[in-house]
Amino acid sequence: MQLQCWQCQSLSDLNAVTCGVCGANLTGGLTYPTPPAQYPRPMQGSGQGMIQVEPGTHPMALVIILSILFGGWTGMLVNRQIVKGLVYGLIIGSVLGFATCGLAFIVWYPLTVVDAILVANKLNRGQAIKEWEFF
Repeated sequence: MQLQCWQCQSLSDLNAVTCGVCGANLTGGLTYPTPPAQYPRPMQGSGQGMIQVEPGTHPMALVIILSILFGGWTGMLVNRQIVKGLVYGLIIGSVLGFATCGLAFIVWYPLTVVDAILVANKLNRGQAIKEWEFF
């Protein structure tokens, strides 16, 4: 008989104190211990069309660097908001830039950068986001 790890679901020896794969504490015996607060839990309301990553694993530095260098739409792509990033970067950015001779970038560029960074921060905290979620 083996004990299934509550965190990674791998099987360990019944007498094991910690999981050999992830190191989780298995001293709860055959019952699953309550996971500590720092481990991700299933989110309420997360379903189809929602984007979610493991807390602390989203590449914040990449979002910040790409957003500042090339516009917030690149950060949106890293945030997995593909349609939103393409619409804002290629369509709205191009149209606004052309129609206003570049003046719209004074407002549009910083807003998209801030949006990409704040959405990335939500993802990094483990929150589920929608494809078109802002700030």
